[in-house]
Amino acid sequence: MKNINESSAPAVIGNNAIEISVLYICQTNLSIKPQLETLTTQKNLNGRVIIPAEFKAGKNILAVMEGRVQLLNSLGDRAEHNQEHQVA
Repeated sequence: MKNINESSAPAVIGNNAIEISVLYICQTNLSIKPQLETLTTQKNLNGRVIIPAEFKAGKNILAVMEGRVQLLNSLGDRAEHNQEHQVA
C-alpha cells in the first residue's frame, strides 16, 4: 500500500545536475517557429532528465539536447554566415 505522503515524482540522485537545451513550440502562439532555451536540471534514478512542470507548461517540446546548443536554422530559415566559420 502506498503512503499518502509519498511523492509520485521521480527520485533524484544527490547533486546530479545537467545542462540541457530544449527546442519547443509555444502552444499559445500561432507561429510555428521553434524556440530554444537552455536550463540546468536533474536526472532521475533511471538517468532520464527531469524537466520541471513549470517549464513544460504551454510548450510542445520537440527535442531535448545535452549541453548548450546554438540553433542555426529552423523551418526554412537560412543559417547566418560567420566569417570565422567559413570553409574554403
